Amino acid sequence: MADVSQDHRMQSSPSPHPPAPPHPARSTPADAGPAPDPFAGTWVWFERIVAAGLVVLLGTGLPVVSGVSVATVALVLLAPVWLRTAASYRFAPLLGTLLVVALVTGVWLADLASADHVVHRAGQILYGGTLVGVAVGVGFLLWARTKLPLWLIGLLFGIGMLAAIRTDGNFSISPWRFGFATPVTVIALSLALRAGRRWAEVVVAVLLAAASVAAGGRSPAAILVLVAVMMAWQLRRPPRSHGVAAARATVMLAGLAYAAYSLGQAVILEGLLGEAARERTLLQLHQSGNLVVGGRPELAAAAALLREFPAGFGLGVVPNAAEIQVAKTGMVGINYDPDNNYVETYLFGSSFVLHSGIGELWAWLGLPGLVLALTLFVVVVRGIVTGITARAAPAVMLFAALLTLWNLCFSPTLSSAPIAMLCLGLLLTRRPTAPPGRAAELDPLPDPPGDLRRGIMTKPGTTNGAAADGPA
Repeated sequence: MADVSQDHRMQSSPSPHPPAPPHPARSTPADAGPAPDPFAGTWVWFERIVAAGLVVLLGTGLPVVSGVSVATVALVLLAPVWLRTAASYRFAPLLGTLLVVALVTGVWLADLASADHVVHRAGQILYGGTLVGVAVGVGFLLWARTKLPLWLIGLLFGIGMLAAIRTDGNFSISPWRFGFATPVTVIALSLALRAGRRWAEVVVAVLLAAASVAAGGRSPAAILVLVAVMMAWQLRRPPRSHGVAAARATVMLAGLAYAAYSLGQAVILEGLLGEAARERTLLQLHQSGNLVVGGRPELAAAAALLREFPAGFGLGVVPNAAEIQVAKTGMVGINYDPDNNYVETYLFGSSFVLHSGIGELWAWLGLPGLVLALTLFVVVVRGIVTGITARAAPAVMLFAALLTLWNLCFSPTLSSAPIAMLCLGLLLTRRPTAPPGRAAELDPLPDPPGDLRRGIMTKPGTTNGAAADGPA
């Protein structure tokens, strides 16, 4: 018993030494969280370098075969990389769907027409491949905007266009008008955007307009004057109501277009753009009484064909004698003599080349092509108005957008494809992602690599505010 009590006293008595502190639990990888990826930064820069190289390649349009470029092939293979991002932009899925429907219709119409028409398979590849190239190019540029600042995309695309200048054809007549004008304008306005000052973009646009005037380019000069005025308009203090601002911008855009036409015609007729431009304008006015119609007799041909054959013709279909005669009759109606090599060989010798994006898309792709062209026109106009309203429209985007509108009305589709690609690549914006019941910002961006307007790189994980990626 004594032994038991002694043991109890020994266990209950305090120890002369304090107990050792418990050992801390060993941390495990699960407790510490995921380890940082040492290659994350390298991968980000690799993506940027690849994006930059492909933007230049897009600008060059380097062909594999006629109508299919190296960039188109590469971007089709890389579709899993950019397709999901592109689908998050407003109107991109709509335009893509319309294009698919239109292309299928164009092939179907050509198959029907093959019973009594010649159908050039090479023409189908040329025109169809060009349209597909524009579509995948736009999708890629939308993805590239999450990797590169807006000014850099414009600069690289312009460099590609500059490298692809062809010195044949009309280049010897006016190297500026038929070669350097568009690439140099895109490059210069992109660099002005990098400066981050709207007045710099205004000054550059005015200087480029003066260069076009000196070279005798009437439409490029007018477009650049419009760009300068629109940039100056964005310096104004915006009204409190977004609806009022949008209405003002719409009225301003329509008024500017009419003023540019009227003032430009007066300036030309006064001989301020040179005697050659004055004589050319007088002849066009004498022929039709209207500078636009007289300058583009192809519009009269397209209107006559649309009235007679509203369903269109098909991709790669060669016009027959009856269709050519209908087109010539339309031209005669505006006092234009269509019995010449230009009409019989260039316009209708191997396809329907109507010198109008809207007209050609209708002729090649039928009524779905017409719907596609008109939808594209509305999307571009909306983008200009929304961008000006938000005071977020850079000059390079405005130039590409206004030139695309002009080309849809008055220029061939093949030569208009690069600038249309750049226009949509800079103009479309992401759909709002605000939760239900809350107003979404104009264009909230998910972690862009830098300020897409001024080109200032920021740390990943930050945002640059609404509309930083450009107007809607």
